[in-house]
Amino acid sequence: FSEEKLVFSLRLMEENWSAEKMTPTFQLGDRAHLQAQVHTGSHVPLQLFVDHCVATLTPDWSTSPY
Repeated sequence: FSEEKLVFSLRLMEENWSAEKMTPTFQLGDRAHLQAQVHTGSHVPLQLFVDHCVATLTPDWSTSPY
């Protein structure tokens, strides 16, 4: 029995996708460029789908407004 761990990452990118955004501050109406990845190691290739995204004023996803 063998178990592999998949490592997921989500990075906030600059508008031109050239680098990771250093400041996570946005104004209302700004677009957020997100890069989602799954590192599979020796696992068979996978596709990653992001089906839900929430923006909040604090790191707590259950806060209001969102």
